[in-house]
Amino acid sequence: MKRILNLSVLLSVLVLTSSVFASPASWLSTRYRATPQSTGSWYRSPVTDGHLDIRVLAEAVSFTDAEFSIRYDSSIVDTITTANVWDVASGLTVVSVATVPLEGTWKESTITLTGTLSIGSVQYESEATLLQIRFVPHAEGTMPITLWPSDRFPESYYNCSLKLWDNGVEVEHGPKEWNDGTTLFTFTDKTASHVMYHYDMNFGTPVAGYLQVVYEDESVEEFHVSDHDRGITINPEFGAYFVTAQPNAVSHSMIFAGYQNWENMDMTNLFTWSISHSQPDGFLFVPEIHEGLPGLDATTDDIVLTISQPGIGLDFEGSDYMAALAGHQQGVLSKTFEYNYVDDDTIALTIIDGLEPDQYDLYIYKDGLVLGRTWFGASASYPVTFTILDEMDNPLPNVSIIFEIWGMDLTIIKEQTNEDGQAVFQMHGNNEWGAWYEYKIIASGFESVADFVEVYDSPVEVTVIMLPADGVTLADFAHFASWWQTLDCGWHNDDCEGADMNFDGSVDMDDLVFFVARWLQGQ
Repeated sequence: MKRILNLSVLLSVLVLTSSVFASPASWLSTRYRATPQSTGSWYRSPVTDGHLDIRVLAEAVSFTDAEFSIRYDSSIVDTITTANVWDVASGLTVVSVATVPLEGTWKESTITLTGTLSIGSVQYESEATLLQIRFVPHAEGTMPITLWPSDRFPESYYNCSLKLWDNGVEVEHGPKEWNDGTTLFTFTDKTASHVMYHYDMNFGTPVAGYLQVVYEDESVEEFHVSDHDRGITINPEFGAYFVTAQPNAVSHSMIFAGYQNWENMDMTNLFTWSISHSQPDGFLFVPEIHEGLPGLDATTDDIVLTISQPGIGLDFEGSDYMAALAGHQQGVLSKTFEYNYVDDDTIALTIIDGLEPDQYDLYIYKDGLVLGRTWFGASASYPVTFTILDEMDNPLPNVSIIFEIWGMDLTIIKEQTNEDGQAVFQMHGNNEWGAWYEYKIIASGFESVADFVEVYDSPVEVTVIMLPADGVTLADFAHFASWWQTLDCGWHNDDCEGADMNFDGSVDMDDLVFFVARWLQGQ
């Protein structure tokens, strides 16, 4: 009993330790306050007399030197100097603020600090602000703030970095959960406007759109570019739309080509701010994804997909096609594609050098417009070897093993055992959570077997002992006869309530052979 109590105490300590003590982490927070006493906003500031304060925070680290860098658009905010750096942690001193020009109006400023700072590791209690940087705007715009990469936004939004050293040795640190996302900070004097950002869910790219306004006299007006005098900002570069309600309007809608529109937006609730992610409306049918095993074979060979959608092949020679592919683990991929005409509603897409195991989203664009998407997995295949024996461990040849695999349609994969009682299938595996397959085994004179096999990332051996079948009676024959010549047996009617004895979807002479064998066995 004492050992059990000691073990319980030890486990409690381990759980408490893991939940209380934090790993070395860093993160950013944003804030605008008109006055020190005001609530302010973490996502929005006016241009006139506005500002953005970025706090750089850390926990569970000790260091002697630090370097924080940030890239920004100097056409929107003023260049950073030492006057913009404040609230520096006790024990640290700002050595320099160095700024270098980048492409266009973009700049990068690097703030170097030195000193000695040790931050504790108790979560939510010992975090510390290393410094704050104040950005002062001089034009309307959007400023992305990202310390840790995010696949929900373009890679260019990853614009901040923090490096720490302890006596010349770099200190490893990571993101803090729930505080490691991207912030889109808005500078605008359109105080009555709705501020909205719209991005693609799978690729993190901004979704371009325009504003459509319907008025009381049933006239329709479209805003494809900004009209600042009327409180409208259209900024496709950031998927940004600042919309002020128009006089005498009965509806305001955002129109996104290829994506779901925002119809008849509620303009009564002022000062809103939102970020949304969505996927293209169109669906691409790819038969290779749904035939046989679910998904595709992971391979380094070229993969050819037949892609169907009404009109996708029209004016093929005069159209510009583009494909985009993203893996759930690999992120957005840089692949080479080839496109070929099949018919007006079908094209062939070749993925050069194949695909690694992953889950994928595939988009097809035609003349710059997204036509739709499809999704699929690519998996490595592994042999699943069945050995079928009777009660005396004798191998049973000519036994049917059936896999029923559901995708958009039902796929039947069937093999018969050889003279050694073995049959081999090549099945897709999944090394994370396993791929599950249901199989059925039938042999004349034996009870049928139904079970599952799970495939991870290695070959699988399955041994099954078949038991002699029970005999049947006249009542069983009457039940069998009631389903005779039925053609739609399956999961929905429990294989015609057992009358489809070979699981081929119908009750016919093949099933009668099984029934007679059981009848004779019963006699």
